[in-house]
Amino acid sequence: MEFFYNILTYDDFDDFTASVTWDLELKQLSPGKFRADHTSFGDVDIQVGETVYNQTLLQQGSVPNGFTFAVNHSVSAPITWRYLAFPTNGIIVFPENREHQGLSQPNHHPFTVTISETFLAAVAEELELPELNQFVLRGEVLLCDPTIIDRVRTFLGSLCATIKNTSKGSLDILINHETKWKIARLLLYALASSKRIKPKKRQFIRRKRVVDRVLEYVDADLSIPRSISELCKIAEVDERTLRNIFYEQFSLSPKKYLKCHRLNVVRSALKGIDSSKIFIADIANANGFWHMGQFAADYRSLFGELPSETMQRH
Repeated sequence: MEFFYNILTYDDFDDFTASVTWDLELKQLSPGKFRADHTSFGDVDIQVGETVYNQTLLQQGSVPNGFTFAVNHSVSAPITWRYLAFPTNGIIVFPENREHQGLSQPNHHPFTVTISETFLAAVAEELELPELNQFVLRGEVLLCDPTIIDRVRTFLGSLCATIKNTSKGSLDILINHETKWKIARLLLYALASSKRIKPKKRQFIRRKRVVDRVLEYVDADLSIPRSISELCKIAEVDERTLRNIFYEQFSLSPKKYLKCHRLNVVRSALKGIDSSKIFIADIANANGFWHMGQFAADYRSLFGELPSETMQRH
């Protein structure tokens, strides 16, 4: 992979999701027009990204090969990752090619770094650190020394700012072996001084089981509205527990989340359809929206545009 860089601004949620190189499904859960700013650069050894977006996003999928880390900007809004609050002084060490599930709040501002195992191991050996599997714990949220993690985010921030203000011809000189080595070194020092934040495993499994049961049941036929009592029966929990789990996972009640979920399904269906053969009302009805005036209002509230505008743009 040759050196690359991107400096992009998105005013369209679909354009943003199409550009994401990770294998992710994204859902917008907060109302309003979407906007994101994204900067990325790297090569075969290391890839760095900085993104800030203005809406609540549910992220589900998997991450790239290698070791992938996430560090929040000092002024970033929070993210909940796999039912665990991500602290300001933390690092997420993503599990390789395994489930990624996060809920990020408006103005979430992460830095992500993916480093090849070969390069990271070489830097660790040069620093005389233990074997990677002894302190780089995949699938964990690690709490780091505030001073060290601040050095990480400051250096990544300065690199991304430099990318935005440097001519293309100078970038491959700027992002050299020394720069890549320093990124890896800072991350390794942060990880070497970190402490694992232990999730409550039983609680995590129970919450995930409840959410999975509800969504599987709803997705089986989106055209049928489901009552809370019906969902409680399927999930085998009482109404209070169901509400608490959905608020913890999605920051929304079950009813509001499921409406956002169905609206996102409609939006995906509207992209690329032949409007001469399929009507918006048919897609809306198939996903449980029967009052077209209310559907259009709900759709516009969530995405900042009418269903017809989505269809025309795609």
